[in-house]
Order: sequence, then structure tokens, then C-alpha cells
Amino acid sequence: MQVRAVEDIHEAKARGCAGMIFGFQDTNALNGNLRMLDVYHALGVRIIQLTYNDENAVGCGCMAPVDKGLTPFGREVVAEMNRLGMLVDLSHCGTKTTKDAIEASKGPVAFTHANPLALAKSPRNKPDEAFKALADKGGVAGAVRLPAWLTHHGRASLEDYLKAIDYLVELMGIDHVGLGTDFMEEIPAEIMVASLKGISEENLVKFYGSTLVEGFESVAEFPRVTEGLLSRGYRPIDYAPHG
Repeated sequence: MQVRAVEDIHEAKARGCAGMIFGFQDTNALNGNLRMLDVYHALGVRIIQLTYNDENAVGCGCMAPVDKGLTPFGREVVAEMNRLGMLVDLSHCGTKTTKDAIEASKGPVAFTHANPLALAKSPRNKPDEAFKALADKGGVAGAVRLPAWLTHHGRASLEDYLKAIDYLVELMGIDHVGLGTDFMEEIPAEIMVASLKGISEENLVKFYGSTLVEGFESVAEFPRVTEGLLSRGYRPIDYAPHG
């Protein structure tokens, strides 16, 4: 079922079905027109990432040569998304754009899929200060399941993924940590190619050369994550919807 509000998430759970939240990974779909946010909101879009990897009219992505931060139009976008109740996602944003957006937002924002730089020196990862600022604003970060985002050597196991969750919980507190696995099992090849356009061959090999995490290769392995968390002392109440 389509999710348009928080209560829809609980209804999907109660009905035993998947809740689908419509979202974009870039604000290019606005084409510089702030009023398009109203249109997309009416269609059910509830999450928009401000930038993908590159610079756009709103701010700079993590692969931009220079992160100039949130633009004046970007500040308008954040304010309008706040007004409409759309979640501001900063997962692919550069460090300065991330910081500016957290400060500009009147409500919680999210890193739906981002890991700490302390785990792996990837431009897609964020410094501890960014995660702390996110938590202070009431936001949530989702731990990513990709080897180059989890370890310095680019190979990873389920244990490494669980360690990433531990790191984020220790850094921000349990209420600010989620699972942002970034599985891409069903994405058509042509869409995958388009999404990686502009990334140098060196970075493609370095950051996307391995997508498998030993013991967590597929969404079918999610029960192993649950088992791993329980074995580490996490309780069901820690990750059940509440509040």
C-alpha cells in the first residue's frame, strides 16, 4: 500500500503488507519551480533527497569538486518541504550542504542511507559531527549495506554491518538509527548505468566494485540482521515503531 502519513506505516504493518513511500533522490525534478513540490506532494511523494552526487540548483552532492553549500533556492525548497510535511533527505549531499540543510530545516531531516567516515573513507560517508547535528534536530540515519561504505578495505560481512549499527547507536542514540540498506536488486540495468553516469572509472571500481556483503547478500537475509541485533543485546522495543 502507498504510504502518505505515519499512520499508513502502522496500517501496513497491521495488514501484513509492504508500505511504499514515494520519493526522489534529487531535486532536479522541480526544474527550478518551487510550486512543483505541491504537485509531487499531491501525487504522494513524501521524501526528496536534495542532491544526488553532483551539484544542482539546491546544493552540492558528495562528488561535487567544491561543496558550496545550500543555495538560496535550496533554502526555499527546505522551507516548503517543511511546510508540506515532506522529509528532507541528505544522504548524497556534500558536508557543507548537509550542515546548511540541517540548520535551515525547522524539523527533523534524515540520512536515509549513509554511514560514518570513521568506518570508511568514502565521499558518500559523513563525519561524526553531521550525525550528531542530525540527532540534535531529531532526525534518523539509516546504516548502509555496501562494502565500500562499511570498511576501509572494501570487503564486508554481516558482522561489519552490525558494527556500523553499533557505532551509530553509540554516537547518536538508538532512537536516531535505522536500517538504510540501499538494496538495488530489482533496478533495471539501464537505470543503474544512468545513476552512475559522471562517476570516474577509478571511483566506480573503488566504491561500486563490490556490492555483496557476506551473510547479507539479499533482502531475503534480513532475518540474519534481526538475529545479529538480538545476539548483541538489542531488544525488540528498541526497534519497534513507538511514540
